[in-house]
Amino acid sequence: MLQTLEAEIFPNGHIHFLEDFSLDRKVMAYVTILADSDTTKNKSDWHQFVGVLKDSKLFEGDPVDIQRALRDEWA
Repeated sequence: MLQTLEAEIFPNGHIHFLEDFSLDRKVMAYVTILADSDTTKNKSDWHQFVGVLKDSKLFEGDPVDIQRALRDEWA
């Protein structure tokens, strides 16, 4: 099974995984070094999106009719 884990690698070679995980046996791994980027993540607050579409013309009308229309687009 392939698994991707996010980590930071320091100049001394120390690897700090950004999430907890455990293994029940020794495994092989390949490490891909990503291009230089800002290592601090921009964590957006999902609250900024609440109510953004409430006045959208796309969502006027009966929610069931809107869902049926969306589903019928894929038929």
